[in-house]
Amino acid sequence: MDMKQPMMKSPITAMPGGSSERPRLTVLFPPPAAETLPEKAPATRKIRHMVMMLSSPTPLAMMEIFSLKLMPTAALEIKNKLVQAYPDKKDVFEKNYNAFLEELAKEKENLDKKMASKTKKAYMIYHPALNYFIKDYNVEEVSVEYEGKEPTAQQIKEIIDEAKEHSITTILVQPQFPKQSIEIIAKEIPNAKIVEFNVDKENVFENLKQFVDYLD
Repeated sequence: MDMKQPMMKSPITAMPGGSSERPRLTVLFPPPAAETLPEKAPATRKIRHMVMMLSSPTPLAMMEIFSLKLMPTAALEIKNKLVQAYPDKKDVFEKNYNAFLEELAKEKENLDKKMASKTKKAYMIYHPALNYFIKDYNVEEVSVEYEGKEPTAQQIKEIIDEAKEHSITTILVQPQFPKQSIEIIAKEIPNAKIVEFNVDKENVFENLKQFVDYLD
């Protein structure tokens, strides 16, 4: 995440549900944009990070999770930390938090319906980025990288065999990672389609909908 403004306070770290197995949510406080945000800021404002919906357009948190089940707890933790830091804006945070929960429920319902209609719940991706989302839907993922590195020739062969075994045709490329291995693999998989998935897109829901649309 690009932080274009210097931090003015120490970061606050929240752990959804208090579990050590879940991702940490670090709330970074820049100059107090929350002091001047419009009272009617829409809850659907660009949502790469949930905190942007709970306060202002200024990014306040880094959260690398896509699990729809974890989002309510995560949003609650972040909202509470923001209220603690900016108590005079409590009503704004509460309003946007509740609006987010309503939007989340609608988006989850739509995604559930889309996923239920899919015949192939399997895909390939260079770097695993959707673990928290796919485990809610019993989706099979084959990753290309091995321990953060480009796969060897032998590993590429094994990946191709696994993809064929699971009848995978959807292959996600990410602009943050090399495409050479994926292009080699795609040539060996019948009816393979290479599509882009950018984890850094700001709107989380739109990103997830696009991913589901990619699946056959």
